[in-house]
Amino acid sequence: GATVTGIPVPVPVGRRIDTARGNRGTGPLLLRRDDSRMTRRSAARVVAAATRAAGIDKHISPHDLRAAAITCALDSGIPLRDVQTMARHADPRTTEIYDRGRRDIDRHGAYILASYLAA
Repeated sequence: GATVTGIPVPVPVGRRIDTARGNRGTGPLLLRRDDSRMTRRSAARVVAAATRAAGIDKHISPHDLRAAAITCALDSGIPLRDVQTMARHADPRTTEIYDRGRRDIDRHGAYILASYLAA
């Protein structure tokens, strides 16, 4: 697969990155309409416009999208260490904050271990 600054990206994402980059070989990847560097604020505006276009009334921020990706990765069974790497978190405790599903008592380590040992 392709990588961007050492980060693996799925093919569909790579295609969109290529589209965003256009013919430019250097400089910022994401640009605003006036061709200046995209800021956090302009990224938030893009996300807000996309949520409105999707008919979503709730405020969604770029961080909400990042948190959703991390939570979905954990919920899909990707090991914490791999999600930590994906999220570029230096400390696994930061990634664990997003692991909301593990608060479910049925997924508690004691029950999983007991089930494993009983098998």
